[in-house]
Amino acid sequence: MNNFSNDSYIVWLDNRIEASKSSREIKSLIRQLARGRLFTSTDPDECVDYILDELATKKVCFIVSNALGPNVVPLIYGLPQIQKIYVFCGNRQAAESWVKPHFKISGIFTEKKKLLHQIGNDIDLYGKDDDLPMSVFHLTEREQTLQKLTQESATFMWYRAILMVLRSMAKYNDSKTEMIVEAKAIYRMDEIEQKKIKRFEDTYCPTEAFWWYTYDSFVYRLLNKALRTQEIEIIFKFRFFIDDLCNQIEQSYYRYLERHSSDTNHELTVYRGQRSSMTDVNLMKNNVNELISMNSFLSTTLKKAVALLFADTSDQSNESSPLQSVLFIIDISNMSKEMTSFAFIQTYSCCPDEEEEVIFSIGAIFKVQSVELHENMWHVHLKLSKEQNQLSQHLFDHMIKQIGVKPSPLSFGWFLYRINKFNNAERYAKMMLEQLPPNDRGIGDAYNLLGLIYNDIKRLDKSIEYYEKALEIYSKLNSRNSAQAIATRCSLGLAYLALGDIRNAEDQQTEAEESLINSAPSQDPLLKTKLDSLKARIQLKNGDDNSALNRLEQILENKRSRLPSTHPSLGGTISDIGTVHEKLRNYPKALEYFEQALSIVKKSLPSNHLDLVDHYINVGGTLDKLGQYQRAVEKFTLALNILEEDERENVDRIEEVNARILETTKKLHQ
Repeated sequence: MNNFSNDSYIVWLDNRIEASKSSREIKSLIRQLARGRLFTSTDPDECVDYILDELATKKVCFIVSNALGPNVVPLIYGLPQIQKIYVFCGNRQAAESWVKPHFKISGIFTEKKKLLHQIGNDIDLYGKDDDLPMSVFHLTEREQTLQKLTQESATFMWYRAILMVLRSMAKYNDSKTEMIVEAKAIYRMDEIEQKKIKRFEDTYCPTEAFWWYTYDSFVYRLLNKALRTQEIEIIFKFRFFIDDLCNQIEQSYYRYLERHSSDTNHELTVYRGQRSSMTDVNLMKNNVNELISMNSFLSTTLKKAVALLFADTSDQSNESSPLQSVLFIIDISNMSKEMTSFAFIQTYSCCPDEEEEVIFSIGAIFKVQSVELHENMWHVHLKLSKEQNQLSQHLFDHMIKQIGVKPSPLSFGWFLYRINKFNNAERYAKMMLEQLPPNDRGIGDAYNLLGLIYNDIKRLDKSIEYYEKALEIYSKLNSRNSAQAIATRCSLGLAYLALGDIRNAEDQQTEAEESLINSAPSQDPLLKTKLDSLKARIQLKNGDDNSALNRLEQILENKRSRLPSTHPSLGGTISDIGTVHEKLRNYPKALEYFEQALSIVKKSLPSNHLDLVDHYINVGGTLDKLGQYQRAVEKFTLALNILEEDERENVDRIEEVNARILETTKKLHQ
């Protein structure tokens, strides 16, 4: 039975459900297994009516006792919604006397643990859908494994920045309506879910974020799926709810800190059980004493027994299993506001008497203490941490400072562009063009963003078209001397230069210089370096190599004094210096600069970013000139891999890189 999370329910009929503490505990555990989709009854007529009327289009797992089963099961086993029937009783022989082979009986159970394990397997509780989206990154950059470590750190940094921008835009443009429209479209054929969406639309308020997150509805399912798969467009539409949930977690955490402020040794342990691939287990095993980040909200429990249920080992043999049972043991101590917030949501959840859930906010950082196998179950010992990778943290702080307290509507699109989500960024920019008023400066910013996107994918004619539209908007709004307009003009000049149109590039340089002179004195000091970069590239095109080199070295010195050491802009300037040395046939020096640029960019951009293609080609091309053909082929191949995996077609560039690989390979075998 698959996709339980979408349309399935558990129904339990037993006239003694509330009669004992043990039965109440089982009820609580089943409710947690089914995320609230449990209906219990002591009355057979009420139970059958509910299955017929309310669950006619659902999938039902039915639990029944010996006392009521003989009369009820023959009446309902043939219903299409009945998927599995479980007999939970104290007398197996009595059950066997009335159970028939055609009754859809999954089993007769006299032990709680076996019943829960069987339900868990039948509803695919242990499938891969709940894999945690983890990022592993290190406290320091270790040279021997630099590529992997820096890529993970960069990806984590950009994801954090995007979530921060999302939260700052939580109330922008009626985001609640966007979320509801999306949910209605997805669940348009589900009447029960449509009722829940209507209830959310009519009654939701920010203080109910915990309740809705724990309630079985579109909120939990769509949000968690989007965070697991990092579906940016869905996450954007859920931004107001993400912000409300983060706020409620933070407020609860700060109250918790106040209550325990006098207890200097206060500690806490929470648990999470799940099935994970051996790949994920090995990833954690190989990163003991390093950091992992969870890129979604993380649900844990104070009850180890509940976590063990979700980590189930009942169907594992001694042979290698595709999914491993994993128990996360998370220690929390030395609590402070610098740590990721967490909250006890028992009081606020939709099942306050039964949940002992502790939820961590997005981006929680843990240090891996140990990973050990105990009787077919991996014990992963984590410790909540406030440590960061310093290189990534400095770049993150700089980016957030640049964005400011109140990001523009296009800030989100810019981040999508910077992490290589060109299709998402383009759709977002075009959506802004439709939503923003015609006299809004954001229209110009949207056109500029489209220009940047098309420039990166080498659609230069289209890029120039959008840059010019952006400048037209800025001019209409009397913002032609603004920092954004000057930066756009520099970008336009570089696009003309890439097409070999030096005259138009020089015109843009002149216009940018005049605007800079007439601009406010408080203008961004880095703006002049952008203009100087255009000048240097024009000088290089005109054959004035030494002047270009001197200017680029001054630009680099200026940037190094103002930017974090891993800022991608540094990599761009260092690469330009390498290009000058390559033109001067100083190949060893060119290689030195190209490799330095590549190292910086790998630390600051996701591993699949298109910017890396040019850097790999620069290094590969110089290695080719130096006769190091094997290393050159390796760099060209890395560039090719990024192009082939990119979400857009890059046919021309792929052909170009393939030709270089073929040509260099021939030299290798001569």
